Amino acid sequence: MKKTYRTVLMSLLLAFGWQVGTWGQAPSIQEGNILHCFDWKYTDIQAELDNILAAGFTAVQTSPAQSNYTGVTSWNTLYRPRDTEIGPNTLGTKEQLKALCEAAHARGLKVIVDIVANHTDGSLQWVADYWKNTDLYHTLGWVSNWNDRWQVTHGEIGMKDLKTEDQRVYSKFKTYIQELKSIGVDGCRWDAAKHIGLPSEGDQFWAQALDKSMYNYGEILDNTGGDDGRLLPEYMQYMSVTDSPYGTNNVLGSARNGQASPYGNGNYAPRFNTNKVVYWGESHDTYCNDGGASDGVSQAVVDRAYAVAASHNQIPALYFSRPSGRGSQAQAGVKGSTHFTSKCVAEVNKFHNAMNGKAEYYTANGSVASITRKGGGAIVVNFGGSGQVTIANGGSYATPGTYTDQVSGNQWTITASTISGQTDNTGIAVLYNAVPDDKAQVTLSPMTGTSFKTETLTVTATANDKTASAWYQVGTGSKTSFTGTASFEIGQGMAVGSEIVVKWGAKNDKGEESTGSARYIKKDPAAKGITVKVTSTGNAPSLYVWTATDTKVNGAWPGSQMTDSDGDGVYEANFDLETLNFIINDGQSGGAQSGDITGVTSDVWYDWNGSSATVHSGGQAPAATTSFPTDGVYVFYNNPNNWSTVNLYVYNDKGDYAKWPGSAMTFDSTVSGFGKDGWYKFRLPAGYETAKVIVNNGGSAQYPGTGQPGIDVKGASVFLNGTSVITGIGKTTVSGRTADSAWYTLSGTRLSEKPSQRGIYIHDGKKYIVR
Repeated sequence: MKKTYRTVLMSLLLAFGWQVGTWGQAPSIQEGNILHCFDWKYTDIQAELDNILAAGFTAVQTSPAQSNYTGVTSWNTLYRPRDTEIGPNTLGTKEQLKALCEAAHARGLKVIVDIVANHTDGSLQWVADYWKNTDLYHTLGWVSNWNDRWQVTHGEIGMKDLKTEDQRVYSKFKTYIQELKSIGVDGCRWDAAKHIGLPSEGDQFWAQALDKSMYNYGEILDNTGGDDGRLLPEYMQYMSVTDSPYGTNNVLGSARNGQASPYGNGNYAPRFNTNKVVYWGESHDTYCNDGGASDGVSQAVVDRAYAVAASHNQIPALYFSRPSGRGSQAQAGVKGSTHFTSKCVAEVNKFHNAMNGKAEYYTANGSVASITRKGGGAIVVNFGGSGQVTIANGGSYATPGTYTDQVSGNQWTITASTISGQTDNTGIAVLYNAVPDDKAQVTLSPMTGTSFKTETLTVTATANDKTASAWYQVGTGSKTSFTGTASFEIGQGMAVGSEIVVKWGAKNDKGEESTGSARYIKKDPAAKGITVKVTSTGNAPSLYVWTATDTKVNGAWPGSQMTDSDGDGVYEANFDLETLNFIINDGQSGGAQSGDITGVTSDVWYDWNGSSATVHSGGQAPAATTSFPTDGVYVFYNNPNNWSTVNLYVYNDKGDYAKWPGSAMTFDSTVSGFGKDGWYKFRLPAGYETAKVIVNNGGSAQYPGTGQPGIDVKGASVFLNGTSVITGIGKTTVSGRTADSAWYTLSGTRLSEKPSQRGIYIHDGKKYIVR
């Protein structure tokens, strides 16, 4: 009966001239949209594949897979590679990348890997032996003129610039690309592509290293630094290219300004009569570079930009999953935002797929833009957010009729000349009549990623009403068929720490099969999960907690009030999860709240002042005689020699954070301590909280002196006065000791007695802080 009903419904829709579409998946990466899982681990991407598929994406893009540092680190570490081998690095191993490709292909998804071929790490001490040969690098120095094509292709951009025209270089990358292809990688995103020359310029890299049987696109920011009219078409012989002026300036700029851009068809596509371009509403460069075009811009505004960028025919758009940490503090190896699952993003993707092959027409009027598709539907973007909209049916492309907005559910009317209706607060309306989804699906409960501390865990598999037959499989065991709902036990006799994968398959009445999986981890019964601590000087704070799959852990907004069990002003909550996201708030529906704190995998502690939250620095604030920021690990310097320029060179086992003489320190008159008001400061970036540092004036003067190793910073702020080091700021004890049992000087000598209160103390002529 379901088949008969569906056929009759489709016939009626066609008879009345309504657009009928099924979103499905795009037939190729170039015709679909791409989710940029920026700096996610491969295992985290794999766990989200079902959600990625459901959100209508055609491909996922990883960050660089080349060998590098393996711990959680700053986002840009992966863009300073050490070799041309597949991992290990922060994202995972070669085997995990292969498993990701296999799981993606099982769902019809493609995998793109970011390739860094223009340069290696800025310090050759960290690269593989092959790449220590200085003859493999250009020696021009830093790019000083971005309109000089020779400098753009031969100069440094903060790292060591490779001689990509040298066979010893491009042959290595050719081997690397084939290695990626052999484990299932489908495409390559080429970082800094404009810095690698073309055959017409004497560089055979692209002709030799690139595999045209794979999908390829290159990062070209702003322009080529030369004759774009000649060079861009040559790049397009080998790959698609990013149209960053369109994505960053036109589309994102329009969204930020609340006004629709008149340039709605891209910069390169009409100019070169091609679809070999890639669009975006936001990229890692616009978000992760401090002061970038989307740094500080809300996700809702970016989503509107993406809706325009992603509505074009047979041109892919990149959706950027914002990482854990903001701007330059973004972290690699920590799962980013899963906002891509939201309806306003997913429905845009589905429209993109359903309208594949239909010509487009862009219209802008004030704060509203529409993209109509010939013989199809339309996307309307109200850059002002919610409101009543009327805009032209550009080219009379969209088929007249009454439509239900796939995002809000509001009714819209399309005539031969106009489109009118109400946008919700997303500002995005997706208008087309989609065929009812007949995809069979199984939902596993509890959700993927759940850990359990009992001997076994009960898992329930539920098939949806489109399912004619279904099965589940625990580990490598046999498949068990079921209908409706089935419950089963996992974990019996398995060791603590074991990961248990449950797979499922479901067929609809046409025999079309969907598959998926979930993973569960058996944990030590004594394991405590994740503890969130919040210090509050006022009322008890509330905590709103959700997971990667948007499950509300402790109720709807504003969540639940935290408890202070021992009356010390520190409120705690514990969650038996591997990863969680939360917002600290005042418990009121429209009250004060912190920003989203996402991707939390270990215990955290925040201070809440009733309106905002900052990372707790290890105890109460120091005595009033000392004042300094506690939102990170800082190096403070009092500049006793009155240098006109004060720089900080930072390095650890990952290499130097910035090329000598390092990064400029900034003067902060509000920092006081140790008899001085006003210190130079520098906040150490993620991945460099434990490091060695050298203060210098950009010339020959430095502290410590020439030839001496840098000063150790070990996860806590330090004050440097030019003659001695006052360390341990933010640390009260030595590991394993409690504040009640022992107090220590900075050198580790135990005091004769515990100080009576927190503050600054002098012992044996040394200053130290008790916090």
